[in-house]
Amino acid sequence: MVRRRSGRSSRRERQAMKRRQRTQVRLAQIAAREGASRLHLRSPRGPGRAGWWAVVVFGVSLCAGIGMFFAKPLGHRAFEAWQQRVPRVEHLAIGGLSRLHKEEIALQSGLERSTPLASADPARIAQQLRALDWVETAVVVILPSGTALIDIQERQPRALLHTPDAAKAATPRLIDARGVAFAAAEPEDLSDPGLAHFEGPEALATTFGAGRLRQALELDAALRALQRSLLKGARIRIPALEGIAPEEWHLTTADGRIAIQFGEFDAIAPQLRKLERLIDADLLLPPGRGEVDLRFEGQAVLRGLKPLDQGTHDVSREETRPTWRRSADAPSRPTRGIPGDPVHLGGGIAWQGTS
Repeated sequence: MVRRRSGRSSRRERQAMKRRQRTQVRLAQIAAREGASRLHLRSPRGPGRAGWWAVVVFGVSLCAGIGMFFAKPLGHRAFEAWQQRVPRVEHLAIGGLSRLHKEEIALQSGLERSTPLASADPARIAQQLRALDWVETAVVVILPSGTALIDIQERQPRALLHTPDAAKAATPRLIDARGVAFAAAEPEDLSDPGLAHFEGPEALATTFGAGRLRQALELDAALRALQRSLLKGARIRIPALEGIAPEEWHLTTADGRIAIQFGEFDAIAPQLRKLERLIDADLLLPPGRGEVDLRFEGQAVLRGLKPLDQGTHDVSREETRPTWRRSADAPSRPTRGIPGDPVHLGGGIAWQGTS
């Protein structure tokens, strides 16, 4: 009996062990199937990695297309809004004009109502304005409020330069106080009594002639200081800049009756005093026509003018009014001279070619 019971228990144990083994095998198979589904079928309803990349590329392309469609109008409106905030020139104030016009100055400056203040360079604008013939100096100030102030100092003409070659210079040139020929004269300038009249070569209108023109202006000022009606409106002939002949200055009265010859510019002051005494002595009154040569020290040579009947006039004296004296060796009337050879009588005045 004991052996039979042991046999039955052994059989049961073997059967239970087989069942456990079959269960373990089955569980292992189920676990293997579940693991495979986790690795390959994590999202059975969603796209894979390639699908997500396709979605991203499509979204980016769509946004780029929309941006390109609206970029131009939006950018234009943004640029206009930015421009409205940039300070600009709103007003232009111009002063100091006499011959020039405001429109001419505004055009030459290059400033417009929409010009940004940042691009408006005062130094550059002033340089552009000085390129105009009539502008001597220009001051430009740009205010933060958008107002541009331009102050112009125009050239003041002092004389007219007449050149002999009318084909190249149809109209005289205006000369300023610094001796610069800066512009062609207008018709109203030709009749201006305040302007002196110079004659000379065309080279005087260049920068090399400024020195000679300043000397001519000094001579004109000295003639005006004499306050003699005979010298009013007289025309000054300026010597050439370079030449073999000695420097000689000439003066022609406004009516063309009398031509006056001076020497070098440095010696003109005493010659002007002699000229003043001749005028005060009524030796140059009309209708006489002729020439006066003042180059010789202490005397004056008159050609073609009526001589005195008594004595000679000493132009070397320094009195304010001329004095008359009888020369010891002077005849009662001047002797007849030979044209080209001055005849000097006694004390300082000589008549040539007269009787």
